Amino acid sequence: MKTIISLVGCIEEEVVGNFLKETDDILEEYCEYLDQLEMIKPEFVKPFPRITIEISSAGGDVHYGSAILDRIEEMQMLGIKVDTTARGLCYSMAFIIYLMGEERYAGRWTTFMNHASSSRQVGYLEDIKNNVTFLEMMDEKFDALILERTKMTKERLNQAKLKCDWIDYSQAIELGIINLFDNMEDNEEDEEMPF
Repeated sequence: MKTIISLVGCIEEEVVGNFLKETDDILEEYCEYLDQLEMIKPEFVKPFPRITIEISSAGGDVHYGSAILDRIEEMQMLGIKVDTTARGLCYSMAFIIYLMGEERYAGRWTTFMNHASSSRQVGYLEDIKNNVTFLEMMDEKFDALILERTKMTKERLNQAKLKCDWIDYSQAIELGIINLFDNMEDNEEDEEMPF
């Protein structure tokens, strides 16, 4: 069974379709696992493998991102452990998806970015107003998730509504965005160079 799912590139229809297909397979495997539990003595039961979502994305569409959030939540509610790993960039909608992981790891060169939802909608004024209302509602949901899963403050989130909030690796650890990291001690003694 595949235990690593990649979310690479813009979060749009094709990426979401692939994600849902791969997680359909995991959900099917999990149902089979649960069926087999009844036939195995408890001392021989092995835990279902943790699933890791590897993310390298500048973000994408709120609607498609919400489909990914729903699927991750569905898996977690069934009892599947879902972790996230960020590689290089984890911006916008990808940042929100990343926070869904129970254990969250990132490469040392990874940067994160949070900002308010945006739109390039054109059309009738009422449609544009409705879109703004929808995006405000989604921002409230995203903010609630960020506040629940990190040490970020409401004031910081409000600032991110005005401009992009860029976060590097060390800041992400301090803010509780990354919650699984290598505990490498800095060597306080200067080593002599061989030249």
